[in-house]
Amino acid sequence: MGGVINIITRKVAKEWGGSVQVEGSLPENNDQGAVQKTSFYLNGPIQHDKLGLAIRGSYFNRDGSSLQPSSGAGTISSRGPSPAKSDQHSIGARLTFTPSAGHEVWLDADSARSAYDNRRCELGTLDFTNCTTGATTTTASGYTDELQFNRDQYAIGYKGKLAIGMLESSLSYSQNETKGRTIPNAAANDAGRPDLIGKPRTLESTSTTWDAKLVSPIGERHLLSVGTQYSHTKATEGLALISGASAFKQNTWALFAEDEWSLTESLTATGGLRYDHHDKFGGHWSPRAYLVWNATQMLTLKGGVSQGFRAPKVNQLVNGLAGYSGQGATMTIGNPDLQPEESTSTELGLLFDNQRGWTAGATAFHNKIKNKIVSDRCDTSYRIGGCAGLPANTTFSHNQDEGKTWGLELSSKYVFSPAWSMAATYTWTDSELIEQGQVVGKLSDVAKHVASATLNWNINNQWSTWLQAEYRGKSRRFNNDYSNFSENEKREFAAVGDIRGYSLFNLGAQYRMNKNVTFSATIYNLFDKDFLNFKKWRELTYNNAGAVTGERDAWANPYVKSAQSTKGSIPDGRTLWIRANVQF
Repeated sequence: MGGVINIITRKVAKEWGGSVQVEGSLPENNDQGAVQKTSFYLNGPIQHDKLGLAIRGSYFNRDGSSLQPSSGAGTISSRGPSPAKSDQHSIGARLTFTPSAGHEVWLDADSARSAYDNRRCELGTLDFTNCTTGATTTTASGYTDELQFNRDQYAIGYKGKLAIGMLESSLSYSQNETKGRTIPNAAANDAGRPDLIGKPRTLESTSTTWDAKLVSPIGERHLLSVGTQYSHTKATEGLALISGASAFKQNTWALFAEDEWSLTESLTATGGLRYDHHDKFGGHWSPRAYLVWNATQMLTLKGGVSQGFRAPKVNQLVNGLAGYSGQGATMTIGNPDLQPEESTSTELGLLFDNQRGWTAGATAFHNKIKNKIVSDRCDTSYRIGGCAGLPANTTFSHNQDEGKTWGLELSSKYVFSPAWSMAATYTWTDSELIEQGQVVGKLSDVAKHVASATLNWNINNQWSTWLQAEYRGKSRRFNNDYSNFSENEKREFAAVGDIRGYSLFNLGAQYRMNKNVTFSATIYNLFDKDFLNFKKWRELTYNNAGAVTGERDAWANPYVKSAQSTKGSIPDGRTLWIRANVQF
């Protein structure tokens, strides 16, 4: 129903200690970028039982990939399947003060920096550059040779045992910034400011959040939780600013209460109610009910229903320009008539434990989303009033009538002996999107069938190994039903079909040198399954009036579809991942 913000927390240690972990990948294919990562954690007292300090940090480096098709031709997108070089690092610290037993006051600071190489137009078309030939152009597309994503977060909190229960509260401030984006030709010209073409584009957001939660036992059978939350969000979009718009702002607050009621020793009921208030949409009530029955020592049944509320993003609601996409060529406008999503989630589960090494579980779920928020273009039947006089490819958000997902999750583990065990999982998922009472497509691109199985062998106290098989079924390539495909979508679909399913095998081992030092190694994609083969199809070409002018060769990958977003994935070829962990 609610809770305190998610910030890394660990108890202050009685003495100084910590851990360091170093890991990295060694891909067999030299075109695949290798990964290196180092992380550390240090924790200890400054003043015994009064003041403690924890410091954490990490560094991640990924070499750029330049994957090439193993058969056919085509281009493997560097915006996902063949990622660009990146460097990421973070550092954080927490100071914890314990004024008396049962009470803690803490201060936390965290900073993260990420940089992505865009010299070969991996993330977006470079300003004034033809990415194919390298020749100079007069067009700014909105990207420099490096993109940076920066985040800083500061928080203060309290946790204490009071006479009426446990109280937790925190106040946090987060700031996010994107650097390396510029003002493209289209945006500058539309605003009547051609002098700004290629100038830095401001992309910043800040959020302030206050949380408080009290957990209090009421008698012997009730555990009551009550709390509140307030959030203020501000987003600054440089392209909107040059068009005369102001920064986007949004305020929300919430109250919630939940009671865990032990009806009997084996039956527990939980009921909750949350009230959200949005400065545009007003108030919304979200109830929740859940039941857990320990029928026997071996069998547990559980199930419940909950409702949720999700407001649109702050820039989706503006009355006018919200930004540009598609390499700066596609205008995005807000929709002041956009309504929040309302969801109802239902689940029913069964857990089994024979107390002799075999456990199993099954959970059926159903989710219904009212006013599902989707994106469309101004040349569709969903056109809104703000589209008047704007290009046909202008995008905006609007509400679909309803979306549904449902499925089944299965899991099991069997311990054959102290040395051998096996675990398996399976998930079946389906969905539909409904508009005016008619099913118009799928709600998500999640594979309908996903499964995995792992065999573990503990050879002795120092050595262990495991073998894993994983399967991911096919998923949709295009959003609509086949009857609504464009002619080119039908042609591509005829060549490669939906996103193809696949199976992979992974093999790993671990060596525990002593209680403080552990080494591990894993071979992913053990049999080096090829995901880089492409299929040829004939693509129709069109002029500006929409008339067909001819055909040309095009190439598609059975496992991925790369356009404005990427569907599917290209798993790495055979790769050795090694890791060393030292605790002290």
